Amino acid sequence: MKKRTRRQMQVWGAGVIAAVWVAGQWAAVWPVLLAVFVAAMVGGAGWALLRAHRRAVGQDRAWRAQEEVRARELSMSEVDALSWQEFEAYVAGFETTTISM
Repeated sequence: MKKRTRRQMQVWGAGVIAAVWVAGQWAAVWPVLLAVFVAAMVGGAGWALLRAHRRAVGQDRAWRAQEEVRARELSMSEVDALSWQEFEAYVAGFETTTISM
């Protein structure tokens, strides 16, 4: 069995003393403990919801960016069907979005 250091014994002793004090003062302590517990639960739930929201927003932004890129792309048959003016406008629009990114 390991030897307990003096510091470990002090920590355990303080814990036992605190537990005895809480047991003796239970009528005054339990509302505070309950309030701390409820606040921790509400804070944890809020934090989890915030993380889920941020993750969903990030995934939505990525999906929208992919869809925007797909919407800009034309098939080869569609490009072949463009007039030269439409083709020039299409290429110019593609270059400005590429440069701005």
